Amino acid sequence: MAFVQANVNYAAEYSQELANAMPYLSYFGALFDAENSVKYRPLRGKTIEIPSLTVSGAVAANRDNITGAFARNWNNSWQAVTLEMDREWSTLIDPLDMEETNRVATIANITKTFNEQQKVPKFWAVA
Repeated sequence: MAFVQANVNYAAEYSQELANAMPYLSYFGALFDAENSVKYRPLRGKTIEIPSLTVSGAVAANRDNITGAFARNWNNSWQAVTLEMDREWSTLIDPLDMEETNRVATIANITKTFNEQQKVPKFWAVA
């Protein structure tokens, strides 16, 4: 008898399992809705620009005379930063491996273990 594997929507199953296992990862999207997210602008590919504000012009005050002479004493410049680290993880499981391990080794369990032991701890270590 030939083994026939049913069609599986991995994206739907993975996102639900991930949301259940690590609900705080859903806060990641909120970072892009935060106040500071509009301060950075994508330039191209993996390069973003970060604003840099400089000020100068502190002078001695004369309270007896207001001359009304004011000059610009600030400057806004943009620093281009290239994101240099790409991470990737891929895995494979044979359907027979799932059967032989009594479904302990499934793509969901393998991915969950990877996320809990590798991905999330490293994500928070550099965040």
